[in-house]
Amino acid sequence: FAASSLFEARLASKVADGRGSVHLTTPGIRPGEIGEIASLCDYVSFNSLTQWDMYRDKVSPHASCGLRVNPQLSFLDDERYDPCRPQSKLGVPLDDLTRVMERDPGRLSGVDGIHVHSNCDSTDFGEMRATVRQLDANVAPLLQTSQWINLGGGYLFEESMNLEPLRETIEFLRSSYGLQVFIEPG
Repeated sequence: FAASSLFEARLASKVADGRGSVHLTTPGIRPGEIGEIASLCDYVSFNSLTQWDMYRDKVSPHASCGLRVNPQLSFLDDERYDPCRPQSKLGVPLDDLTRVMERDPGRLSGVDGIHVHSNCDSTDFGEMRATVRQLDANVAPLLQTSQWINLGGGYLFEESMNLEPLRETIEFLRSSYGLQVFIEPG
């Protein structure tokens, strides 16, 4: 289950009843909620380096921690729905992440995964493939040390869709990096 709040994490944990995993992907975490989030979630994607610095030690003993990355690659014309728009607060901008990797790589020690969400209402998995290529070109060392990647959502599955780019993208991530791949509902 992909949960975007503590409330959803509670619900997902109850529904899963130990038969699945819960992945928290919310951009906002309240300090008073972090303990319960850690106890309910199997995966937690932090939205910023500040969140990572503040909460990783409180969550990591219980859940696998990752970072949401803004790949700075937009596919939407309407900025209201574009998670990668200029000045977006959704994820660590790729430029910032590459600087941290160069100047202070120890700061990322313990990052188990990457969450990326770069689309809304798309039927083109070629855009997902382009996003993964962007990550591969810029943060390959982080992908090499990660265990998982959450490719986000925003994709509409329709009967006539070409699923080949989706298959190729997942196969690339598995074969090149050995990553477990998650996709959120569209």
